Amino acid sequence: MIMRRVLLAVVFLALTLGLLGGTVVMAYDENSEDVPGVITELPEDVPAGVVGYYTEDAGKHWTPITQEQGIIERIPDGINKSDFMAAHGVSTKEEMAKFLEDQRKLLSEEEASEAGRMILSVYSIFYKDNFYYGGRQLALLAGYWVKDLAVIGMDNIFSSYRLSTASGGSTIFDYAYYGGDWFERPGGTNIPRLSQYGWNDRASSVICWPQ
Repeated sequence: MIMRRVLLAVVFLALTLGLLGGTVVMAYDENSEDVPGVITELPEDVPAGVVGYYTEDAGKHWTPITQEQGIIERIPDGINKSDFMAAHGVSTKEEMAKFLEDQRKLLSEEEASEAGRMILSVYSIFYKDNFYYGGRQLALLAGYWVKDLAVIGMDNIFSSYRLSTASGGSTIFDYAYYGGDWFERPGGTNIPRLSQYGWNDRASSVICWPQ
């Protein structure tokens, strides 16, 4: 009788999973190298269709991010920074140039020292915690934007970043779809504490500009 009940329970569980579409969430072993799509270091030669990677364990494992229509995309041809930012509060190219120059002058001594160690990687990396610590990180290629960071679990967590010298800089925005206030820095800039500028845990969308 007991064996029959166990057998019925197993059959019921199998049928339930079938009705749910067979979706089973599997956790990976930290020591396993056989997880599909997960790698242990960022590649310089980026596979086709991949726009970046994210990690939740301080870079031990990186999961690829692919384009998603309307959310994570290559910046369309014909869009340049000056024209785009003109729609977000900067009305002329001259004002945009002045704004970027003012931003450079805001560099603290600490940040300027960090900028001397510019990353030569193809990725700009955004970190959950100050001074590039913490488990969760986003590595994004130049020429792409993420319209809603919540889609990849990265909403309102950025506390520091290193911008690739291969990029034309980055703009982070207060709200999804580039809404609200924004914060801009040129390529090669490292910021160990976004809190210095009132931008800790605020970014909800991000653009990594091409050069």
